[in-house]
Amino acid sequence: MNGNARRSWFYITLAVGWTWGFWIAAAASGAPFGSPYQLALLIAGAAGVPGMAVAMLFAAGDAGERREYWRRLVEPGRIGKAGWATILLLPPALALTGAAGFALQTGAWPEFAPLKGFIAAPLTLFPFLLFILLFGPLPEELGWRGYALPKLQAAHGALAAALLLGAVHAAWHLPLFFMEGSHQASLGLLSPAFWRYMTSVVLLSVIISALFNASAASTLSAVLIHFTNNLTGELLRLPDEAEWLRMAATGLVALAIIAATRGRLCLQRT
Repeated sequence: MNGNARRSWFYITLAVGWTWGFWIAAAASGAPFGSPYQLALLIAGAAGVPGMAVAMLFAAGDAGERREYWRRLVEPGRIGKAGWATILLLPPALALTGAAGFALQTGAWPEFAPLKGFIAAPLTLFPFLLFILLFGPLPEELGWRGYALPKLQAAHGALAAALLLGAVHAAWHLPLFFMEGSHQASLGLLSPAFWRYMTSVVLLSVIISALFNASAASTLSAVLIHFTNNLTGELLRLPDEAEWLRMAATGLVALAIIAATRGRLCLQRT
């Protein structure tokens, strides 16, 4: 195992282990979901993903690597026009594909109640956007794509790295399935919806990795498409049947990217 592989898997072990330690404690506590005690444990656990990345940078990285890590987060110029279009349009397009398929099957569109609620009370949208950004996309991508992906790609190649990291990211959520009141718990452990959720995370990893590589290793691009994906899922909430269609559409996009790039996911040869 080379240095990149060792560092990436050591980081993943630390990050997942840290998160699971706090989240398992939260699940075992029996505290109501969203209570101050459980929320503190959830935040502390999630902090392991970015926290361990920064710790690894200072423990094993040099000054140049640390500078580049932060530059990849704050330089929007790395993202081209096609990248911005993907960030802004692809997640809504996937959701609307699922909604359209549902409408064809049932003769009725999903209600999109959350979106209607924000249209009726637009001043509540900004804090909601901030919540979506800070509780998922930003801290997670500082670790998954910002730190782990480049090293996994160097060690295993682009497609294998995307699939491995997607599987890790999916498994990282497992303790949430034991917390009554969480979205994951509502899906049911090992239910069909559970496997749909886990598969969707892996498929999305392929798309995010390709965008990351096409955007000069822009962590910002990963944060933003993760953000628009989560935001779309909240605003354009779909019934179960439509979620399956959205997953299928995501899979087709991922397969198209794999075929078009011959598995390199836009990673440039070095």
